[in-house]
Amino acid sequence: MAKNNSTCLRILLIDFIRYMIKIKVLLFLCVHSVCTAQIDRFSLVKQKNPSIKKVQEVIEYNLQHIHFYDFYEKDKYIRIPKPYQYNYFTEKAKLRILELLKNTWTEEEIQSHLTIKLAYELDTLNPRNSFYKKAKRIAKRDSIPIDKIWEQMLEKRSSGYRKLITNQKAPRDVVLLAGYLKDKRFIPYLKTLATDTAYYYRYETQLALAHYTIEPYHIEMIKKKSYSENLNFNSFRNRLESLAYICSKESLQHYYKFCMSTDKAYDSHGERYSYMAETAITGLSLLLKNKEMYKEIENIKMKYMKSRIYDENYLKEIQNVANRHFSNLDINAMDCESIKLEIW
Repeated sequence: MAKNNSTCLRILLIDFIRYMIKIKVLLFLCVHSVCTAQIDRFSLVKQKNPSIKKVQEVIEYNLQHIHFYDFYEKDKYIRIPKPYQYNYFTEKAKLRILELLKNTWTEEEIQSHLTIKLAYELDTLNPRNSFYKKAKRIAKRDSIPIDKIWEQMLEKRSSGYRKLITNQKAPRDVVLLAGYLKDKRFIPYLKTLATDTAYYYRYETQLALAHYTIEPYHIEMIKKKSYSENLNFNSFRNRLESLAYICSKESLQHYYKFCMSTDKAYDSHGERYSYMAETAITGLSLLLKNKEMYKEIENIKMKYMKSRIYDENYLKEIQNVANRHFSNLDINAMDCESIKLEIW
């Protein structure tokens, strides 16, 4: 009888532990959901002219939550107006970027990952939970209470996951922002990441260092992204965007070579085409914040739109516009604020 009572108590204790763990998980998810739900993630997309202060707050929010497991998975970041501006980033935001480059994690951030990673192990009611089945086998074999064995196994698994989580280094978006802002405080950490062969975003880190004109990354990246014939449109666009991101005197000179190309991008049927130089020239006008250049190109487009014949004459006219404005450009005075960043 005493043995049966002991067994019943043990079962009740295990059930209670399971219940408390599930409550803890649910509470964490609810609190996190409530916090994120308070902000309309599309609010700034809908607003035509949000205040600088509001944009700054959103960027700080995105950076603060970037380490939460479900932040990107569930598209919880808040979209902000583009192109970016330097004054979008407060000192608080820059210090947060520095923390992320240093791979600093808070306990709350780690717990958000552990909650998801341990979901399988914690679901002891799942008949397919081999983890819990193993705990029961060990408990029976060694005549040790199941709750003690399970807690030990769970702690070991949790410790392994924790190490795995905190080994995740700076996200891609943070690295690109660190390059964009060109803050000397970021350089030592970018250099460390750029030489880390296990780091997933080494390319982005090297691109960020190229924007600082730090060698050998600067020249090597420009060589990789320089113009060559017979590129497909995606490769063409990728090289353009990389050169624009680097935004040095040398990279812009290589960018200009794309503007003077005669390459064509054909549709899937191989019949209709557009000139790749058109994409480059329009991009250049936006990068330079040259409204006059952009307007001239648009006027030429409108003129040829009537005939729907975008031939060599059309290409020559827009290239003449690009040549004139680029020749009068003081490259050394470029601030590169209009860099295109594919983040958030």
